Amino acid sequence: MIVNDKLFYIHIPRTGGRFLYEMLSDQVKEKPHHKKYYKGIAGPHLHYPLYNEYFDVKDMTHFTIVRNPFDRFKSALKGPLQDQFLEFIFKKGFYDGMKELRDSEPGYKNNWFRPQHEFVSKTTHVWRLEDGLGDNFRKWMLDKFNVKTKNNIKIGDYNKDRYDKVKVPDSVNKYKP
Repeated sequence: MIVNDKLFYIHIPRTGGRFLYEMLSDQVKEKPHHKKYYKGIAGPHLHYPLYNEYFDVKDMTHFTIVRNPFDRFKSALKGPLQDQFLEFIFKKGFYDGMKELRDSEPGYKNNWFRPQHEFVSKTTHVWRLEDGLGDNFRKWMLDKFNVKTKNNIKIGDYNKDRYDKVKVPDSVNKYKP
């Protein structure tokens, strides 16, 4: 997502991107569409360096939001795989299960199971979702990028994935930090 022709938001899946879009919607130049693909991956969730190639933003300032990896993982399971049997996916162990998820059609196309570090470069500015998207985040956006965000958006409206209700198999739960 390009903000004010000068700032590029790297949308790591399951890290608050829809909420952020609402906070910045009046300043967004281009919001990628989920039905457009580049090298087989959905436009909104391109990883480094694909977003630089596709959007030609390598000279812009980049920022992103990261999330606790285990919470992000559970949120991703709630998405395209919520009706699949997770014990089956992880029957050969955690790493084989993650490879299966990452290489599967929905996982690959949306990059939902790609590690977050593969989205950022050494110059990417990073905010942690666990630090909230309230006043401190709005101050960070203003101080760091001179970008004002809407403050009338309620996070509860965007917190409907209920990742905390996902039943994670015991073979996976042991990897929780």
